[in-house]
Amino acid sequence: MCACLSLKPLDFYNLKTLHQEHALEIEEALLQGARGAQYILGQEVQHLEQDLAKRAGFAFCLGTSSGTSSLLLAFLACGITRGDEVITPAFGFIAAVEMLLLLGAKPVLVDINPATYQMDSLLVEHAITPRTKAIVPLSLFGLASDRHALGQIAKAHNLFLIEDGAQSFLAPYEGSGKPDIFTTSFFPTKPLGCYGDGGAIFCDDGDLYDKLKALRVHGQKGKYNHCYLGLNARLDAMQACILRVKLKYYANHLKALHAQAQIYHQLLEPLGLQLPLDRIDSDHSTRFNIYAQYPILHPKRAKLIAKLTQEHIPSAIHYPKPLHHQAPLKHLDYADRHFPNALRVSQEILSLPLNPYLTHLELKQVAQVVADV
Repeated sequence: MCACLSLKPLDFYNLKTLHQEHALEIEEALLQGARGAQYILGQEVQHLEQDLAKRAGFAFCLGTSSGTSSLLLAFLACGITRGDEVITPAFGFIAAVEMLLLLGAKPVLVDINPATYQMDSLLVEHAITPRTKAIVPLSLFGLASDRHALGQIAKAHNLFLIEDGAQSFLAPYEGSGKPDIFTTSFFPTKPLGCYGDGGAIFCDDGDLYDKLKALRVHGQKGKYNHCYLGLNARLDAMQACILRVKLKYYANHLKALHAQAQIYHQLLEPLGLQLPLDRIDSDHSTRFNIYAQYPILHPKRAKLIAKLTQEHIPSAIHYPKPLHHQAPLKHLDYADRHFPNALRVSQEILSLPLNPYLTHLELKQVAQVVADV
């Protein structure tokens, strides 16, 4: 029997309060952007790109229309095409796999480490063939990928390392290893979100940057001089105005998410469930979680969701299917036996509400429901 107090319905992300916290500054920035009348690219985007590159520790950054378009740009810039193979995890959002399939490349799925929910680096080398062109890890839920191990493999086999960091922008990483390209998303519910679609792509190689920049605008180098088959993948200036304001407070936002996650840890650890890792230490690196989500594994997920819903507590499944169960991948003839960890995690994973504005009492309410199931 749940001993929860009757509280107001919880908000999973609470984007309204997040806006209200900096509303005056954001709205003034939008007004200035509107008056400046540079709506596509322009100075606001350039200033944002410089700020993002500096924060992320890369030489170059390009603002893009989404995290998905960032991945497509990365694959195009690396020359990934029909018949190529790209190694990527069997669990996560479909964007990377989707873009590879659109290019005619084959996603070679690798099972995950069930503790991190990320591609198991110990399995990657076995998946390499003469057709392999790149390794694309997904740094899910706020933890950077295993850059050292994957980077060593990529270097040994002359492969590109492209990190899909849609959920891990500025996740602290101490140690050796860096992707050739890092992509991220500014979808509104991401840790650093804009008010529509947006993303960014990062690299250190000047030639690669020049190609990415051209591909972002229809493969154009100089007006109406098209050197590549590209696309329209530009970040618009109004989203850049919003992101420049939010970036100033991003470190505090991450601290607040971390503090909330620690409360969940204290409340849920006695239950013996698998909780998110706060940090991962290895011989070559330390990775810290920024908690883009707070996923747990629960053997009675459906019952837990029903009970949370009864108590007006939202939850979300990230993600309900391993990627080989998605219809666009059925032709690849993967079987469940190839990905036992991805399959089990998809059946048990559940994200609990996490945002900076949840009170200790509300977090305790969520934990009590979990404990009662």
